[in-house]
Amino acid sequence: MIEAEPHFTAEVLAPSNLDQCRPLWGDGSTYADDDAFGRIVARVRWLLERDRARGRILRGQHQEARAFGCSAFITEAAADWLTTSTTPQLGRQLLEHTEWDRMVLTPAEVGRANASAGLQLLVANQGYGDQVEEGATWAALLGRLIQAFLDTHRGFRVRRVIFEQFGEPGATLIAQSWPDVTCVDVPTVDGGTVRSARWSVTRDIAERQGGGLLPLFLYRRPTLGLSPAEKAVLSAALTWGTDVAIAEALALPVPTVKSRWSRILRRVASTPLGPRLTPERAGERRGPQSRHRLLDHLRENPWELTPYEPDPPK
Repeated sequence: MIEAEPHFTAEVLAPSNLDQCRPLWGDGSTYADDDAFGRIVARVRWLLERDRARGRILRGQHQEARAFGCSAFITEAAADWLTTSTTPQLGRQLLEHTEWDRMVLTPAEVGRANASAGLQLLVANQGYGDQVEEGATWAALLGRLIQAFLDTHRGFRVRRVIFEQFGEPGATLIAQSWPDVTCVDVPTVDGGTVRSARWSVTRDIAERQGGGLLPLFLYRRPTLGLSPAEKAVLSAALTWGTDVAIAEALALPVPTVKSRWSRILRRVASTPLGPRLTPERAGERRGPQSRHRLLDHLRENPWELTPYEPDPPK
């Protein structure tokens, strides 16, 4: 009899579900007291509330939290500091710094970096708890976690990603499969240790390693000219589908969602892509067909939904 493959679903990390991640925190056992750990969690929540951090929770068959990851785009100076630091716990270093809030980019700063030199991405916090099964369950969990990370960050103009993996077997697996990995054993408060593996990835490295992370480094300038409000509706549509579900996710009235859809389709119709994305063919219902084509286009071109703020002409 063939054993069923373990199944995990991904949920957007938010202030409302962040506390469920506390038992999973990769380096949580290294904090001397709950107050110190609580300050880190509170700072991550502050960033999530302001759209300055993003991530996913993986849930198991019974909707229990099984793994999570949280990332932020940081300044180039902060990225250089962290990659040259000899101290582990990069997310903790960042979030305990006296100017941690200035080192994490705002949405407007992300938009300007998207339109210019590109972004530095730090995987600030992650984990899957102490109990990790071997074999198929672990492989499925790790594979789904990697896919959730790609889904969360595709479409940004990423120049470099800085990772740190805590705990086994993940840290050993990374050390065996990636170049220039730094591994250390970090003491825990109970007298044990937790393994840390940290490394950084650029497009060149991703290409040499076989392309598993290469989708993070694919980017083109957006062409549809969508507003932030329109992008929010389309992002929710990719996840939730119906107007009622979109309205609930964005805390908007359903008529407002329908109005934004109409504005989106008019805007898209006026672009060079309009004839392909908003066709008028005999026998077609323009609205539903246009929505499907547009959403398919966005899945293939995720940069259309990320911030983009070019400098005004001089």
